[in-house]
Amino acid sequence: MGLVDTSMKPRMRMYLLTLLAVFGGAAAHAQSFADYPQARIDSYFVRGTTAAEIFASITRNAPGMIHAGQPAHAYAKYQFHWRLRSRGSWCEAEVKLDLSVMFPQHVDPAGLSNTAWSWWNKYSLALEMHEAGHLQLAEEAYPELLAALENGPCETANARAEAVLADLDRRQDLYDQMTNHGAVTSHAFDF
Repeated sequence: MGLVDTSMKPRMRMYLLTLLAVFGGAAAHAQSFADYPQARIDSYFVRGTTAAEIFASITRNAPGMIHAGQPAHAYAKYQFHWRLRSRGSWCEAEVKLDLSVMFPQHVDPAGLSNTAWSWWNKYSLALEMHEAGHLQLAEEAYPELLAALENGPCETANARAEAVLADLDRRQDLYDQMTNHGAVTSHAFDF
């Protein structure tokens, strides 16, 4: 059917190397969402002329998700959809993965001082890299989910798929634990 892209590349190593470059003072800005052109990127607007003002605006305006009593500054969502066709003792599956991200967008980045722009650039990169990690985990689960759905009769396909999705949820939680929900990278930027 051609539904599985077996050429998926491990991207996390590149993100970690990019992160090291940022902490080392490099000004390069990696476009980690560019690896997910199918992802819908939604934005909410933030303002401020200093890092502290921008951070406060992010905290005030961030929609949705709450972590440790504070709004998440960015978040990624994934949803799998599938259609099954019985082929006797096995099941043919068509799987679709929807990816989306909520991310802050500064209303006037050109109006920032060099110091504020540098902070905004590094902070938004750290957020982007963290959320791209969530997208990567979802993308990596795609072939596992397809195989689970097709490895047996259609009557038990949903149960097999739920096991794969439960494992993906555990991996997403572990990723957030390891990165402290992105704070490992994003809190490194003092105002």
